[in-house]
Amino acid sequence: MSLAILESENENIAFRIAAYIAGREGYAPGVNIASASAPAEIPGVKPDLVVVSPGASLPASPRTKIRCGTLLLPDGAPSVGFEPDRVVSYGMSPRDTVTLSSIGESSCMLSLQREVPTLGGGILDRQEFIVRRDGGPGETLATSGALLILGLQPE
Repeated sequence: MSLAILESENENIAFRIAAYIAGREGYAPGVNIASASAPAEIPGVKPDLVVVSPGASLPASPRTKIRCGTLLLPDGAPSVGFEPDRVVSYGMSPRDTVTLSSIGESSCMLSLQREVPTLGGGILDRQEFIVRRDGGPGETLATSGALLILGLQPE
């Protein structure tokens, strides 16, 4: 599986996802994770999952479109530079697929507003998860949403 994260330098979402996967005993799917600060830096292959962080810089009119399996995109971010098979949005709006229903000091209640397909071919039904707060709400949603799409339950 290949995963590309578009993020600003200070977000470290790719690092958080890699650390979570490394800490999962018995989970070794061979996930290749690439971090990029611009769409042009994404490797030439079609990633299975592209995560656009809340702080990512996206060009208004990209030269080429990036093909991907699933695009995890913050609410309101343009998808013009992508050709995804499916789009999953995250944010604090009821329109978003992945959202937070409550935010605490160290944990949050993550809510799936509709079914989410995983990269392994499964389907996650509408439900809620208690997740560790990992940065601000946007970073927590991007990290947790990516883990769910990878077929992992964030803790």
